[in-house]
Amino acid sequence: MQAIRQERRLATLLFSDLTNSTALAAGLEPEQFVEVIEQIRAIAHRVIPAHGGDILRVDGDGMLCLFGYPDVHEDAGRRATEAALDMHAAMAAIAAVFGTSDLPLMLHSGIHAGMVLIREGDLVRGKYEVLGDATNVAARVCDAAAPGEILVSAETLGAERHFFTVAEARAIHPRGHQAPLECLAVTGRSGIARRFEARARAGLTPFQGRDAEWEAFTRWLAARRSRPAVLGLHGPAGIGKSRFLSRIAAHAAAAGWNVAPGYCEAYLSARPLQAFAQAAASLPGEPPAADTPEAVRAALLAGSQVLLVIDDWQWADDASRDFLADLLRDADPARLACVLASRESGFDFPGSGEAEVLALAPLGRDATLAAIEALLASPDPFVVDRIERASGGSPLLIEELCHAFATGTAAPDRDPRGAWFDQAVQSRFDRLERTDRDLLKLAAVIGHIVPGWLIESLHGARLDPAQLERLQEVDFLFPGDTPGTYRFKHGLTRDALYAGLGRDERRLLHAEVLAVIEAASAARGREALLDALAYHAVAAGRGATGLAYAIEAGDAALTAGALDRAQGHYLAALDLLGRLPTPEAQREAGWALLNKFGLACIVDPAPDQLAVLERLREVLAVYGQARNMQRAEYWLGLIAYGVGLGKRSVRHLEAALARAEASGREGDILLIRTKLAHSRFASGQVAAAAAQFEADLPRLAAATTRNEREVAAYAHAGFAFLNAQSGHHARAAALFAEADRILADPESAMNASILLYRSAALITQGSWEAAMAAAGAVIAVSHRSRARMQNRTARAQTAYARWRLTGDPQDAAALEAVAREFLTGSNSLQHVSMVFGWVTEAMVAVGDIPRARLYMGQVISRARIAGDRLGEAMGWRAMARAALAAGDEKRAARYLGFARRAAALRVSASEAAHNDMLAAELLAAQGNAAEAARLRDAATAAFARMEMPAFTSR
Repeated sequence: MQAIRQERRLATLLFSDLTNSTALAAGLEPEQFVEVIEQIRAIAHRVIPAHGGDILRVDGDGMLCLFGYPDVHEDAGRRATEAALDMHAAMAAIAAVFGTSDLPLMLHSGIHAGMVLIREGDLVRGKYEVLGDATNVAARVCDAAAPGEILVSAETLGAERHFFTVAEARAIHPRGHQAPLECLAVTGRSGIARRFEARARAGLTPFQGRDAEWEAFTRWLAARRSRPAVLGLHGPAGIGKSRFLSRIAAHAAAAGWNVAPGYCEAYLSARPLQAFAQAAASLPGEPPAADTPEAVRAALLAGSQVLLVIDDWQWADDASRDFLADLLRDADPARLACVLASRESGFDFPGSGEAEVLALAPLGRDATLAAIEALLASPDPFVVDRIERASGGSPLLIEELCHAFATGTAAPDRDPRGAWFDQAVQSRFDRLERTDRDLLKLAAVIGHIVPGWLIESLHGARLDPAQLERLQEVDFLFPGDTPGTYRFKHGLTRDALYAGLGRDERRLLHAEVLAVIEAASAARGREALLDALAYHAVAAGRGATGLAYAIEAGDAALTAGALDRAQGHYLAALDLLGRLPTPEAQREAGWALLNKFGLACIVDPAPDQLAVLERLREVLAVYGQARNMQRAEYWLGLIAYGVGLGKRSVRHLEAALARAEASGREGDILLIRTKLAHSRFASGQVAAAAAQFEADLPRLAAATTRNEREVAAYAHAGFAFLNAQSGHHARAAALFAEADRILADPESAMNASILLYRSAALITQGSWEAAMAAAGAVIAVSHRSRARMQNRTARAQTAYARWRLTGDPQDAAALEAVAREFLTGSNSLQHVSMVFGWVTEAMVAVGDIPRARLYMGQVISRARIAGDRLGEAMGWRAMARAALAAGDEKRAARYLGFARRAAALRVSASEAAHNDMLAAELLAAQGNAAEAARLRDAATAAFARMEMPAFTSR
């Protein structure tokens, strides 16, 4: 039997269906319904090919169309959307004939791009058979579209969404997907014609990092009589050519030139000489009477000091290239000059001489960081690092990644690539020669950084300099920063290429790479190659060998403090656990992985780590050993506490404690009880937590080993924070001092956690400058240790304390920007109610009541879900102040009642005193001055006893 030809490709899929077809079939005469279907099919056969698409299958009143195959289009998402708009518009003519008010004729369409397997089809399966999850998702997007609606996944369009007008984004939940899919309802065309204009809508990186190129341009423009009449500007897609042209146009216009802009495009609707017709029409005076070559040429040559500025010259048709050559041959260089921007480096035109060429390189690190900071308010340093690494200095990627993170469509621990980016990569890749494609596949399998010796061993020879130059030209492979290495321009580019490889091809290539590395490990050092050995063994499907390598590499990363890398290796090992030959081997490996993975997560806990620990608990539950189950519950409790799931943490730790007590493991009991005290405080069980701390701290104070001292110091700091939150600041200060004495190592990673508690306690006391100093130390340490929760919370503490000092609305905005980072769904939310309470207060103070309600909703949610009530009383007081300012005393009184209840639940004297201060204001507003004065005096006295200033909300 002959094998079916198949190909793995990234493609864009358009599903369109006739809305309410069952009712239409019943309501129309059979002949009418058939005529409707035939008309829809005729529209599709006219519209889809006109936009470069293919109709794969027509099923009754629905159809599936494919864009980006066999011809690759980097704008396939835009093409599919344009086609859907034309089809929906054409339906109006059919609806006018056959539709009624009861039975309107409308389509609904869904568009999504993703990796699919394309196989040759037949009469049953259509022109091609397209298999893969992307097909199911596109169908689900179509199902979610309302009558007459075109719904497109946001990742399919990327920046090209700005070619269209869209309704507010909404999320759908495809079956089998954990994360929701953001979709855009496209309502029409925006009138934008150029990609640069589309991207400008979302916000552009500032013009920077181009000093040398800009100086070269200004010299060229000032020396028009003695220089070539053409300046070529080249660089890969997204490098900032259009931005550079925009600045060129502004500068030249200010210098007295008549700037005539135009652009070429790859879209099927592009006309011959399009760029020159646009340029001629933009000049002062009457535009050309027609777009004939003669009329356009006359208009361009008639002007004085005309600067042609043409973008995307790589898409110029032959007629345009010949036209420009003739134009430059006849023009006076002092009266007409031309700047072309192209992805290609060749700018040779007959009769014009050799063009002067400027190459735009990626932005350097400093310029990249400045661009990120300009696009992101109060940027998370971990997000900044990730964008800087992933973007490779490409302004387009910097913009898109910043916008994705700012809008919450990407998170620091998720892959920020979108289908729009992968389509652009695939488009460039498919135009390469076969030898170049094969080399890039091999390099993509090796990784982002490609050791020269490794690829040369696999390639069979040193890389040909001409080949490397070609791969740089198309923005793929470059000499590495370390001598003897190569690197992909963007890590995202490598990831896109790797995703395009089929499973079997990947495994074969990984196996080839593994064999070469194993052979070289003795000479080159096993330790240096350990990460690579683990990665390629796992990816090659080497079972027990891969698991052993992965655990060994994870251990090495854990020792080196590379915790994210250690987690990745241990997770890879877990996936191979079932390949071990005996149940005993699986149990021992599962026990080892449970403890190793827990240690790798504890410094920077994240919600997805809980699912991994649950998998390990299931593995170990098969064997029923009490020690294993106790430890599994212990790690689940610790990570649940770390991510802010206090109630869940209490359940796990109580289960672990019960198992430890039943087994008589005294050494474990004290440790679990200490962790349980923290979790009870985090879940709002303040009295129980305080009692447990009081009972266990004396035994903890005698700690001797490093681990015991760290546990004891953290427990003292946690109890100190509890006391500070309750208003017992003298006791809190003594406990913090004891924590410092026990730890006796300010360089310990645990010290950052203690300082985080200290800063929060100082904020509770109103010591703003001291709080900022403590939080600043946490920020520095947490950035080095990659502890995102600590870093984010410390930045929120700093922003709140600064706002309390200054009252500046910009400082309130900075606090709100940090608070937004907690809303992405992938962060630790430990004690985050406190942050949401702060920002609720700040938003009320600046008069942004809708945002205050948003964050108060988060405070309430945290109390219900996790028992985290740290910001509850503060938030309700802020909302009461807003109501009081609006003259709604009844609502203010109700909110104050909620604040009093929250303070009572937390057994907090300081919150009670703050509530009394607000109650005094409310009584004064109601005209009860005497009672207001009495309550204010009582609150002031309470603050004095707690050694606190009687500060109030702003």
